[in-house]
Amino acid sequence: MIRPYTTLFILLLTGFSISAQQLVIGKATLEKTNKRIYTISKSDGISKTIDLDSEHKNNIKGILAVLFEDCGDLRDDIFATEYFDEKTLTAYTHSYNNCDYSNYAPTKKELNKVNAKKIDGLKFFAGLDFGMKNISFFDDSRTEVLNQFGATIGLMATPGFLGSLQGNLYFSFQATVSFGGEKTFKYAPQSTSFSANTSRLMLGSEYYFNKNGKIQPFLGIGFGLTSDSYKGNVDNAPFKINGGDPIWTPKIGLLYAINSSNNLGITFSYIPEYTNDLRFPDDDTIIPLIVKSSYYNVALNFYF
Repeated sequence: MIRPYTTLFILLLTGFSISAQQLVIGKATLEKTNKRIYTISKSDGISKTIDLDSEHKNNIKGILAVLFEDCGDLRDDIFATEYFDEKTLTAYTHSYNNCDYSNYAPTKKELNKVNAKKIDGLKFFAGLDFGMKNISFFDDSRTEVLNQFGATIGLMATPGFLGSLQGNLYFSFQATVSFGGEKTFKYAPQSTSFSANTSRLMLGSEYYFNKNGKIQPFLGIGFGLTSDSYKGNVDNAPFKINGGDPIWTPKIGLLYAINSSNNLGITFSYIPEYTNDLRFPDDDTIIPLIVKSSYYNVALNFYF
């Protein structure tokens, strides 16, 4: 005579198991196949097994979201859940079986999550510059203009973490090199002529209005460093000197959208006055030369 527990022992050894326990029956059926293992089967033939001990909670959320894709409100609850157990799986399966089904469409919460993870927007630009370098000497308030022509390259970015400001607020970095021909200055205290070449590195920010429009006006400000290279003579004494200073500049402009990825822009900027001490030795004499400069600048840039 074979005892009942002997039969059970034989079944376990031969790989047989007790039939699964059905917890919910309907369009979606929930079965418990082991202590912490559950299977959800749908009437359309889709079936998924969930092991609560080995599956990460995010994987469980993904499995349930796929199974219950035609019940949008339930998906929102699933993604908000931080702990899954038999009670949770049972409740969600019951809710699904009593849902007002519809074709899959992202819910408002899902769309908000997508929008909250916007990728950073990045544009490169290059262009031409025309600058009017206003020059005065020492404490003389009279200025003379040295024209400069140059080129600019740079990039601008609008990070995703800005939320609704993305596309309005940009941060920029640019490098500019400008060249000016030699000029004789009539307001200099001595007979003076020189050429001036300028290079700048600038960090800035701009705010663009009408970000979805064809024409986008903007306001901005920049901070950086300028380096001026002077070559000329004072009272027939030749010199070649470099001078550098920190600068800042307000700017205003317009951006025109050529297409979805390319833009054409014009920028007007002003660099307030800064001073270069260009004194230099000539034989045994130190020749003083204090040059004060300010800029009005126009740039035409192509953004890509």
